[in-house]
Amino acid sequence: MPPLSIVSGKPKQARAIRLSLYLLTTLLLWGSIYAYVPILPHYAEGLGANKQMLGLITGVYGGMQMLRLVLGPLSDRLKKQKLFVTLGLGLATFGAILLLFSQSPWGIVIGRAFAGMAACSFVQQTVLYKACHQGPSSTAMGQINAYANLGDVIAMLVGGWLALRFGASAAFILAIVLGAAGFILSFWLFEEPVARVPVGFKAIIRMIANPKMILASLLALLAQAVMFAKVFTFALVSAREAQASTLALSWVTSISMLGSFVASMAFSIAALRKAPRKLMFIIGFCLQFLAILMMILWPSVFCIMVSQGLSGLSYGLTFTLCLALCVEDIEKNRQTTAMACFQSLYALGMFIGPTVAGFLVERSGSLNAAYWFCLAICGICIVTSFCAVPKNQEPT
Repeated sequence: MPPLSIVSGKPKQARAIRLSLYLLTTLLLWGSIYAYVPILPHYAEGLGANKQMLGLITGVYGGMQMLRLVLGPLSDRLKKQKLFVTLGLGLATFGAILLLFSQSPWGIVIGRAFAGMAACSFVQQTVLYKACHQGPSSTAMGQINAYANLGDVIAMLVGGWLALRFGASAAFILAIVLGAAGFILSFWLFEEPVARVPVGFKAIIRMIANPKMILASLLALLAQAVMFAKVFTFALVSAREAQASTLALSWVTSISMLGSFVASMAFSIAALRKAPRKLMFIIGFCLQFLAILMMILWPSVFCIMVSQGLSGLSYGLTFTLCLALCVEDIEKNRQTTAMACFQSLYALGMFIGPTVAGFLVERSGSLNAAYWFCLAICGICIVTSFCAVPKNQEPT
């Protein structure tokens, strides 16, 4: 099916429509992946999962995203970015179908593995959007990251409400509908013509060895480890133990994504883009440190929600900075591969964080073990930001 061309004679209007379609399919992808996340730990426990298995269910989603390291260079070589976006939306839909019919914790693991593979297509989404955007990298990355978070928020709130009213299966059905809608819409996406050079293994190693890539990947890896251990796994368990309702569980996760959306969109403000990058990183990780401390000291439903909001602000701020930093010194025709390298490296944190936290909780018998683990990670991030983050570069 050809890309949308009804306004081909009006370049500005055509570009606006193309950007809108990129953002809409991004929103639908992440909505499909996250619609059922608020109920997933409790649902998995109902199927017999222990705390360590809960960590694995969350972690496998991140672990599968290391495939980005293969899919990024492959999309460069095939020169078919849009194909991978369509494939990602199809996998998100299929993963939700598997979750709907799962009868054991291992079925949940497999379903989330497909969701992790679907999330790999964010590599191609970010590069396609940036190529069409024609603005500063931080602005483009902030906008598409904000819409990814918006998709999370809307889907989790609606999914939580549907689960409360009609049962857990309704949240999985919502994910299927969102994924299928995005899959259909993706056929109308426009792929901006950009000359791309196939990247070999040695070139990939050089990209990974780039100092800014190393720093961005390390900070993003640690930030993801905290987010997936705290926000998407054990904060939900803590809220459930504090007698939170199914709808309240939706807010526990949604408020973090709302905070991330606000922080990401803030990069559209010129003054914030010009703020010292080192300072912004430190502020972001200090917010996360405070959020985790609240989980240890005041584990009430209200304080958990406040903590989740702070975590979201921290993540939106630091992750957007990492997205812009990782490709800052990379040629435009190799940014898909560079973004794939970055996202594959930080995906390791999405696996390690909840898996290690789950192991610690299961062995210690206390949820605080997960939070102390996350607190230590935040301390490392603050020190690393202070010592290693370079000065701002002129917008590109």
